[in-house]
Formats: sequence, structure tokens, C-alpha cells
Amino acid sequence: MRSHLFSLLALVATTLATPFVEFDLGPENALEARTWDKDEKCVEFVYGHENKHLGKCCVKLRGKHLHVEYPDIKKGEYTDVNVIVQTHPITEENHKKWPHKSGHEGPCRYRKGKASCKIDVHPSWRECGKKLYIGVHGDCEVHGKHERGWGYGQCIKKNAPGNCPKSFDWNKQCPMAMW
Repeated sequence: MRSHLFSLLALVATTLATPFVEFDLGPENALEARTWDKDEKCVEFVYGHENKHLGKCCVKLRGKHLHVEYPDIKKGEYTDVNVIVQTHPITEENHKKWPHKSGHEGPCRYRKGKASCKIDVHPSWRECGKKLYIGVHGDCEVHGKHERGWGYGQCIKKNAPGNCPKSFDWNKQCPMAMW
């Protein structure tokens, strides 16, 4: 009896430690990675040649979607937003070529001073220990002037001056099993 109990505890411990098993045994969840309900990364959203801070932009994994929330603009509005997410460093500087866009077909939306994106999560984005590279772009009107903003990070093109296309990374760690 004691060996059966130990075997059952070992099975439960192994199940809790792997990121690819859920206790909800419905067919739609069979091989889905664990959700990362408290997982988010926030960086400053900057614009202009001096990288003026507009507020925080946050990227959050929620269920089957990656949510990007832009800072609210009190006296102005967004006119275009684009996002790119990769598991390797971003090399595409042209935000118009980034895959997640605003518009009729895109997952990104803006209205006046608010903007957000709801992007379907690619399975590779959930892998434990995998670093995500994220570019967040927004064209906006701030204080009556057209500006180009970015989620603050490294310039995509090394040594680029001023208001360069930027990306930041997010080092995703595996959730720890609590005993």
C-alpha cells in the first residue's frame, strides 16, 4: 500500500512539474501548455528623438492570447499600431511589415487615445525558458504633433540614433510547482 501511495505522489509531482499537462482533461486542452495568468512584461512607451515617456505598455499572456496594452493618451490619439513577437532577435525595422497590425483584418485596435492588440499565441511562445523578442509600435498625435512611439528597448539596428525602431525581450520562466 505504501509503495502505491508513493507511486501516486510521484505521478502527481511529475504532472505538476511539466508545463504541458493540465488537469482539465477536455479534448481542447489535451496538449496545451499551462496558462501564465500572472505573466506580464511592462516597459516604457517612448516617442520622439529624445525618447519622451508616454506611459507603460504591457504585454500579457492570458489563456490563448497575448494582449498588448498601450498607454492612454490624454491629449491626443493613436493613428496606427503594429506588433511583432519572435523567439529570436528582431531584424525587421519596418513596422509596416510587422505581422500584427491595426485595420480590418488585424488583431490590433485603436480609438482616440487608447490602443491594444489581442494576438493568438504561437505554441513556441509558451516554451519554458524561451526568450521572446517583442516590438511594439504606435503612431500617435501628442499635443498636436505627429509622433512615432515604441516599446522601450534596444534599437533593432545597432547604434541607430534617436527615435529608432526598438524591441525588448521577455525571458519566460517555467512556473514552479508549489508543495
